Amino acid sequence: MFSTKEADMTIFPTSSSTLDAPAEVARAAGPRRAAPRLVPVRADRWRVIDAAGRIIGHLDDVSDRSGARFRASRYRRATGALVAVGEFSRPIDAVDALRYAS
Repeated sequence: MFSTKEADMTIFPTSSSTLDAPAEVARAAGPRRAAPRLVPVRADRWRVIDAAGRIIGHLDDVSDRSGARFRASRYRRATGALVAVGEFSRPIDAVDALRYAS
């Protein structure tokens, strides 16, 4: 495992075919946004960590024959479970949903 620095975002890629998801998030983050990190949990799931080091949720690659889809999920303490925030065609949109959801 290695890390690369791209657009102020640290990416920890895996050997999966979905390696483009973290890279797309890094490119879209740009220099003015806070720098979330994507840390692989498994080949199709990343933990999303904000600039302060807090885990803000998970990004899942749920792509199928119809195209690329990314699900954003946030942990809710009250229920002790991950709750889906939504499904998105771009990984940056899923990460943004986690960053700005209350």
